[in-house]
Amino acid sequence: MLFKLHTLGCKVNQYETQFLREGLLKLGWIEAKPNERARFVAVNTCTVTAESDLKSRKIVRKLAKENPGADILVMGCSVTRTPEAWRCFDGVTKILTDKAEIPAFLRELGLRDVPRGICSFGLRHRAFVKVQDGCQVGCSYCIIPTVRPVLRSRPENEILDELKNLIEAGYHEIVLTGIRCGLLRQKGKSPFGFARAKNRDEGTCGTFSPADFQSRSRGSVR
Repeated sequence: MLFKLHTLGCKVNQYETQFLREGLLKLGWIEAKPNERARFVAVNTCTVTAESDLKSRKIVRKLAKENPGADILVMGCSVTRTPEAWRCFDGVTKILTDKAEIPAFLRELGLRDVPRGICSFGLRHRAFVKVQDGCQVGCSYCIIPTVRPVLRSRPENEILDELKNLIEAGYHEIVLTGIRCGLLRQKGKSPFGFARAKNRDEGTCGTFSPADFQSRSRGSVR
C-alpha cells in the first residue's frame, strides 16, 4: 500500500512521524513519491500558534484533494487540543489524540513486532532521538502543558539501543530531544544524569558526536 506522511512543528513531532514511517515500512507498505496517489495519509499536526492550527487544516485539505479516497489519519497537538473538530473534519477517517497510541495503531494494522525505536532518519544528515515527553510547567503563554501533560521518560537501555542503531546506520550527529528535556528522569536520578553518564557536559541534553558517545560507552553500546 502506498502511503504519505506530513509533519508540522517540532523535532519531537518529526521523530514520532519517523517512528510511524518505520512501522508502516515493516508492514511492507511503500512511501509514495510526490506525484503518486496514496491510499493512506497521515498528518502530524501542531498547535503552538493559531497559524500552526491553520496550516494543519490546510495541509489535510490539500492531501485529501490530492489523494481522493485515501484513509487519512491525523494526530499531534492540534488533534489533542480539539479532537471533536478533527473527528468531523472532511476526509479524516481516524485520529490519535496521544502519540503513545502509535504502537497500538500499528498493531491494529497487523504489525506484530512493533519497534521500540527508529533505525534511520530518512535522507537527513542529523537524526533526532526522543528521550522525554510532556510538560506541566503551565506558562501562561504556552499551550503545550495542556496538550502534552503526561510526563514520560524513555528507559535508558531503550535510548542506548536506538543510538546504537543510528550510529551503525552512519549518522554522524544525533540530537536528543523532548518536550522539556530538563524533566528527563533515569531511575530516579537527576534530570541530566543520563547525559553525564554518557560523557556529556553537565546540564546538556542536545547534540553530540556519535564518536564521543562510543568512546565512553562502548560497554553499553557494543
